[in-house]
Amino acid sequence: MTEPLDVFLSSYSSPDPLTLVLLLGCTVALLLALVSLRRYRAANQALHKVQAQQRVIMDTLSEGLVTLDSQRSIKHSNRALQTMFGHRADELVGMHIQDLLPANASGFANTLSAPPSSMLSPSQQPVLKALAMHKDGHLFPVHLSFRRIDVQGERHHVGVITDESQMAAVHESAQEARSELDSFVAALDKHSIFSATDAKGKLIYGNAEFFDICGHEPQELLGQSHSLLSSGMHDEAFWLNIWNTLRSGVAWRGEICNRRKNGTLYWVNSLTAAVRDASGQITRIVSIQVDITAQKQAEQIQAHTQHLLELSNEAAQIGTWEYDFRLKHTRMSAVAMRKIGR
Repeated sequence: MTEPLDVFLSSYSSPDPLTLVLLLGCTVALLLALVSLRRYRAANQALHKVQAQQRVIMDTLSEGLVTLDSQRSIKHSNRALQTMFGHRADELVGMHIQDLLPANASGFANTLSAPPSSMLSPSQQPVLKALAMHKDGHLFPVHLSFRRIDVQGERHHVGVITDESQMAAVHESAQEARSELDSFVAALDKHSIFSATDAKGKLIYGNAEFFDICGHEPQELLGQSHSLLSSGMHDEAFWLNIWNTLRSGVAWRGEICNRRKNGTLYWVNSLTAAVRDASGQITRIVSIQVDITAQKQAEQIQAHTQHLLELSNEAAQIGTWEYDFRLKHTRMSAVAMRKIGR
């Protein structure tokens, strides 16, 4: 029985001059795609560098820093917390927070169940007392300050734990814990595109990275509607979905295309959250963003190159096929299907 591949190969003929021209064009397009891919990799390397810097910042904090998942199990910890409890980083991952705090502080459970906290006012977070357990079994007094953050419907907590036995006074340890949180937020502000608007969408704050990428001076945007950066790429339903998500108490994450002052477009991956007052009313909307323009450009060039290749193959009547070993699936182009009579 004749195999489909034999039929396909037997039907192949030498390309004519037009086909050679088309193939040459595709080759040039592929080379351009490779150049864009290198730029995308460079952008990824820059992002990894920022993440590494943030890890270094966490490890330079003098207080213990811990993040919990929705089950209150430990996801990350800094060096100070590992030293404080005598555990290695890999031992802490997956451990329930109650394993470290067996003598629960009054109100600790209620703190973890509280609504999401302000990202801009860490100094207002309540500080609780508890007894913590070291790896060797001895108990020691600590101060706790936890903040809940909801990301894409999942509840997370970020906490600072201070060893009270190492401090000269209770009020001094609490003040230093709050100061460390302020420093951590300030560090994120330096290495991210950060902005804040009031409840009506008027810009009230933007860091240096924000104004650098959009090309505007602060005095041109502060007090103005954030919609001045709109690229027109997103319809009204897109923005309505963001607003409804924020109103529901959930942070929104997604990709947004904005327009610079000079008219060029740029893309960001944005994490946006609403800040509420004591009555539950939205007072501010904050966004932390990462520039993904290079990635989007590479995707566009790749899609365009694939389209050109398909057009040239169709014109030259060159069939192509590929086999996915992981999925055990064969994909054939329309030309290849016709050549084997399918």
